[in-house]
Amino acid sequence: MNLKVIGTGSSGNCYLLQQDGYSLLLEAGLRWSEILSALPNGLRGVCACLVTHEHKDHSKSALQVMKYGIKTVMSDGTWKAVSKEEAGNPVTPPHRVKPGEAISIPPFTVMAVRAMHDAADPLAYLIRHDGTGETVLFATDTYLLPNRYPGINHWLVECNYTMSKAEALLESPEKAPLYDRLMKSHMSLERLVTALKANDLSHTRTIVLIHISDERGDSPLMEETVRRATGIRTIAAKNGMAIQLGECPF
Repeated sequence: MNLKVIGTGSSGNCYLLQQDGYSLLLEAGLRWSEILSALPNGLRGVCACLVTHEHKDHSKSALQVMKYGIKTVMSDGTWKAVSKEEAGNPVTPPHRVKPGEAISIPPFTVMAVRAMHDAADPLAYLIRHDGTGETVLFATDTYLLPNRYPGINHWLVECNYTMSKAEALLESPEKAPLYDRLMKSHMSLERLVTALKANDLSHTRTIVLIHISDERGDSPLMEETVRRATGIRTIAAKNGMAIQLGECPF
């Protein structure tokens, strides 16, 4: 599979997972015109869009995606929050899923899994390409990974900040509330390393770090730390980056 990073970070998130002419949009957190212009084949081959939660940097264009007839997947809580903006201009409702529920979106199978974030009903997604058997865990805006995931080939996972930079917020009374929010909304480098070590990574080939904070992240440090901790190819995502994830080796 191939991964295109259309946008990552607090300014807007959108990724394209591609295989054999078919693709999944992961998030719709940019202007629709930006998303459209980044699609190599336009809307041809786009099977669905997976939205994790209602915050604008992840759902800005979710309604436009639905208006263009693209199957859109999200939780019931996310849909309730997103649809409040839809006044007198109805769209086709999304496919609403709960944690543990799997749906077929040929040639992909997608399972919703629980995320932990300060949103209405956030989700992460476990994605399998039915042809190659490759699996991807897409988890962003979650301060913990509450489950273990055996056999994952590729991790597309948030690494938002380092603890040292987060703790620097405590030096300013005005910024201290942001520290409290980070602890209960976003994934630190240190928590991610702990989560990865708690999982069986024997089938993992690639770890892609996403949603890295401009102010409190450190891409080179994060890449090196995760690579050293896991022994696995690790890439810090940047806008416009194209990443060859490779095929399942077994």
